Amino acid sequence: MLILYFLGLTLIITFSVIKMTKEYNFGYILILIGATLMFLIGLVRVLKNKKTKVQAYKFLVSLFIFIFGCTLIYITVIYIKAGHIIGGLLALFLAIIIFRLLQERITLHKLKEGMTSNIAKILSKKYEFTMQLPPGWQTHPHSESEFFEGKNKENNWGRVEIFPLELKDKNFDKFVEREVRSYLDEVYGNEAKKTGYSQIISKEVKQINGKETVQVALDMADSVEFHIYIRYNDEYLWVLFKLLKEDFSQYESILRQSITSIKINPK
Repeated sequence: MLILYFLGLTLIITFSVIKMTKEYNFGYILILIGATLMFLIGLVRVLKNKKTKVQAYKFLVSLFIFIFGCTLIYITVIYIKAGHIIGGLLALFLAIIIFRLLQERITLHKLKEGMTSNIAKILSKKYEFTMQLPPGWQTHPHSESEFFEGKNKENNWGRVEIFPLELKDKNFDKFVEREVRSYLDEVYGNEAKKTGYSQIISKEVKQINGKETVQVALDMADSVEFHIYIRYNDEYLWVLFKLLKEDFSQYESILRQSITSIKINPK
């Protein structure tokens, strides 16, 4: 079935490219983009499931993005030569976006330890959140609220987000439990409920620097996700660490140390 999926998408992509070199039709652009994105998504899922080495995964995806960008440049030239200026400019615009994505990937993977901060931050109108990251971890070059382990960017990473908090009851622990179960239902469907949400490895309710905090560890097939929910007035902060299963036991105590460094400073 998987072979037919990729074969079908390959035929659609090839057909679209051939047709676009012969005649102008905006529909073929949309078909090409859709089929290519579906191919890329399928490729990523297969590579992840087979636990392909990070290096192979990284270069395959980057190569695919590069080829897609070159194809769009080629279409741009063909369309402009044929007098279809709007179609050519649209293809050029998409090519610029694709090459920008490629540049972002290359920048990220060339990033060395110490080139960005070891402190995660996120700002709201009312306060600033900071957290000391574990040794060897650093923030994303374009966002201090996203971070990763320098030697394994693809698999060990995390982020911080802020959400409004509307509690009908004042029990934050129960609110977090509903959130976690809802998340597992989205990922696993009815299977999560059938197994009694067995993906939940641990849950702890703590006070960190005077803030009510719930820490939840989840077993997510090839990875372990460590979710931290922090209550702050009418909002809550959500911190995520995602690691390979084999790395979690090694990092668990270090991650918990990072969590104790969390500070929320009012402006």
